[in-house]
This record gives sequence, C-alpha cells and structure tokens, in this order.
Amino acid sequence: MAALISNKVKVSGNVVAVVSGGNIDMSMLFRVISKALALEGRIVKISGLLPDRPGMLGKVTTTLGELGGVNVLDVFHERFDPTITPGYAEVSFIVELPPEEDAAGKVINRLRELGFNFNIEKP
Repeated sequence: MAALISNKVKVSGNVVAVVSGGNIDMSMLFRVISKALALEGRIVKISGLLPDRPGMLGKVTTTLGELGGVNVLDVFHERFDPTITPGYAEVSFIVELPPEEDAAGKVINRLRELGFNFNIEKP
C-alpha cells in the first residue's frame, strides 16, 4: 500500500491492495476485541458481598446462567481482606452480556430480586 501511495510501483489499470491484518498476534486480537466489548458495555464487572456460606456462590452463578446469554469470563472471590465484614465474601464477576438493550440492568435486577446486592462497573 505504501509503495502504491508513494508511486514507487508503476501499475496500469485497476489495482487492489489486500489489507488483512493476518500477522496480528492472537493474544493482541483478543485484547482488542475484549476492550471493544467493554467500551460497548458488553463486558462488565458485577461486584457485591455474599454471605460466606456453602452454596451462595453457586446460587449467583446459577442465576447468571439462567438469564441466557450471560457468559461468566472470570470470578474473584475475596474473604480474607480485613475490611470485609466477617461472615461475608466480596465477589466480583467479569461477564459478557448479550447484545440486548439494558442487559446489565436486567442482570442486576434479577440478582436483587433474589436478595443479592450487586453493582455494575466497567472492568
């Protein structure tokens, strides 16, 4: 492309330059796509406190799965931070949301209906 623009190559007729990006590193491509999804609000961080009892984390992940189209990408489970109320664990999920309007609000509302106090923030 640069050779064509700078007239370093002499051509006649129609010319097509194929720009494919085929040499991009796969991990870099993943980061670019993830960042674009986050900017669109399709990847978000959901955080809140859960009672630190067996089954609570499973209840939240089951709820996320039942919502359809919500994909859990990562889970952070913190119970040893001294600022967290004893008997609770701070849990954060990085989730990919479906491309529907106010998907994040629907997730938060469903979790709150079940008594969980989660908030959404961009990762």
